[in-house]
Amino acid sequence: MLISCPECERKVSDRAVACPDCAFPIAEELREVRAREAAAREALSREEIGVVDCPPCAARGFRMVDVEDSPSQQFEWCARCERSGRSPLVRSDTGFFAVSYEYVAAFVAGGATVDAHVIALGADAPPAFRYPSAGPRVGAGSSLAPETPQNEGEKT
Repeated sequence: MLISCPECERKVSDRAVACPDCAFPIAEELREVRAREAAAREALSREEIGVVDCPPCAARGFRMVDVEDSPSQQFEWCARCERSGRSPLVRSDTGFFAVSYEYVAAFVAGGATVDAHVIALGADAPPAFRYPSAGPRVGAGSSLAPETPQNEGEKT
């Protein structure tokens, strides 16, 4: 198929490595355009479909951490699932993703990419829950979020 060279407008085969007139890298440009189009289609296909066991805490709502220079361990609450043991599950054309609660809206809208707040789970649907839910969410978006204390001199 003939396309116009983005640089000089000459008709060039879409299989050409470069434009014969201006040496513009046609193949590289087409790869980038197709990759952007595929990424846009994938982003449009995202939808939140439920919850999944939180991968970082293994559905427990907390993680064990080593104490430096000590044989003992301590635990820390899992911020990704907000202590619930569950993360939002998002499905797209490329597979399934576990997403932090605070990033799920941006990821579904296509404004976020796979990063530290989004874990790709693969093309197959994730397995059933390992355990009953660890508990209700305790975070910024939940009803169990810690209340901000008011100054004693303020009237309510």
